[in-house]
Amino acid sequence: YVAASAYDLGNNSSMLNHTFDVSALLQFNAGVINDANPKDIMVDFLTNQHYGAGFPLSKISDLTQYSNYCVANGLFLSPAYTEQTPANETLTNLCKITNSGIYFSEGKLKVVPFGDAILSGNGVIYTPNVTPSYALNDNDFISSGNEDPIRILRNSTADAYNSVQVEYLDRNNEYNIAIAEAKDQVNIDSLGLRPMEVLSAHEIADVSVARSVAQFTLQRNCYIRNTYEFQLSWKYCLIEPTDYVTLTYSPLGLIDYPVRILSVEENEDGLLSFVAEDAPAGVSSHAMYDQQSSAGSKNYNNVSA
Repeated sequence: YVAASAYDLGNNSSMLNHTFDVSALLQFNAGVINDANPKDIMVDFLTNQHYGAGFPLSKISDLTQYSNYCVANGLFLSPAYTEQTPANETLTNLCKITNSGIYFSEGKLKVVPFGDAILSGNGVIYTPNVTPSYALNDNDFISSGNEDPIRILRNSTADAYNSVQVEYLDRNNEYNIAIAEAKDQVNIDSLGLRPMEVLSAHEIADVSVARSVAQFTLQRNCYIRNTYEFQLSWKYCLIEPTDYVTLTYSPLGLIDYPVRILSVEENEDGLLSFVAEDAPAGVSSHAMYDQQSSAGSKNYNNVSA
């Protein structure tokens, strides 16, 4: 129900449509910012006893680093989960929007930001850990027969999108659908326009957040092109997804080359199979700019719900 004192119903005998902006319980800093910290959204989504996914709080690792990254970047969201979807899809989408990786290790769900630069904002400081955990070389890789110990896969130039559009719901324009765009003009001038399919992110209600997501996505598409596959012994079982390592293998021209681990699996031979991606410095961070939103009328009536 909605209740208000002396609420104007107009002069028409029929009830008009009324729109209300509902402030939920997870607003950041007691409502100073209208949206919520993605860390709070994730924990509530997983553990809330009324509508959560039934995931135990004890199985979630410390998310302070993830929280600091989102808050410092101003990545605040307002999702409305109105349709039933698998929980893993919701979590994957949250991490995609917030430029982070998610995985399960040591019996806990872990979320690690991809951001690789120190950043401060909204009262917190994010300090990334970009120190490689291991320097791997020919003595560490395990291969059979004449196979190269490292397999490099490079995605097609056609898939290195240099124009990204993010679809969001603009709070400043009555939550109508809007588009935030990021382009790499130098790349476009050199190789031609390669637009990515529009990324739907209706969890976003602020143009600056949508622009940041577009920029993160653009940089990953343009400048993280290679993946690396290799095998190691159980000696390296402490390496986890999102960790940095360096690769040295001269036949492929790799000398202390930094990569970020994407996945770790135990194969049928009892070895550990790794997949990693390029980790050039600065690609997972970007400068912060003020953004303009499309103008729209607001009518925030004094209503209690």
